[in-house]
Amino acid sequence: MAANDPRKLLNSKILALAGVDSRKSKWGAHAAYFVDGREFVHFHDRREVDIRLTGRFQKLGRSKLKQDSRIEFREGNSEWITFSLSTQGDVEVAFQLIQLAWEGNRKG
Repeated sequence: MAANDPRKLLNSKILALAGVDSRKSKWGAHAAYFVDGREFVHFHDRREVDIRLTGRFQKLGRSKLKQDSRIEFREGNSEWITFSLSTQGDVEVAFQLIQLAWEGNRKG
């Protein structure tokens, strides 16, 4: 990964969260991040990250999340959202969402 690759920037931040490990995604060829055995983040490519926001967090913030053009919701009741990364600022917002996903997917 290139130094300015958003995946590299996010990788160290995600792995610094307590209890997180990285391995191959169940849903693709790229690395994924797990907490308490549950996948909560994975990349599709250098500009697209899927984040598992639990239903509770989606319900609480859905109206605000829907206003953000970087966020795409899945059909049905999926817990996964797709976030598009273009700028350094996008990396910071993505990490805030990832922190919510980490919190929501932890068992303890």
